[in-house]
Amino acid sequence: MERISSLHNQLTGNASKIIEDSSSWFGYDDLIGEKASTLAKRLRPVFESGILKQVEPYIESASFPEELIEVVKAQKIGHYFLKSPHGNDASDWEKASIITEIARVDASAATMILVQLKLLGRTIELYGSEEQKNEYLPKIRDFKLIGGWGLTEKLNGSDASALTTSVKKVGDNYVLNGNKRWIGNANKVSISF
Repeated sequence: MERISSLHNQLTGNASKIIEDSSSWFGYDDLIGEKASTLAKRLRPVFESGILKQVEPYIESASFPEELIEVVKAQKIGHYFLKSPHGNDASDWEKASIITEIARVDASAATMILVQLKLLGRTIELYGSEEQKNEYLPKIRDFKLIGGWGLTEKLNGSDASALTTSVKKVGDNYVLNGNKRWIGNANKVSISF
């Protein structure tokens, strides 16, 4: 009810205070808790100066944002997305705060981070052998290894239940039959699943 009253006051000119950003207006700080809110506030200026000013040339040249990776590495963002021993067991709210702050600046940067850490890293974390986890998770976390994720298909879009691409092991190799489109991080991929 308080938000409805606040909206009414803003629309009618009776607002008692100025709200500087949408997350404040929606009351995200109350929702996500102090730890995640503090993290978001700490990262906001870092992402604004480290990503926003660098991303446009990469968009225009359709190239991979190497400097963006350095910003993310310096903040140890990858540690928030993995469980110990490879990460710091951050809460879902902390992860959401990080992605929200990156997406505020550039949605494609947030997508790249999500492909790397949530799709690739989390898949290995859930389904990889201990040997694979120890080999790949530190490299994925620290962006020493960039991974891709090929879900979208020409005829089925991103409907995972309708995928038609298949893979078959033939000797020591794999044969992939089908097609993929818009593969996240494809132009920089070091490993792909």
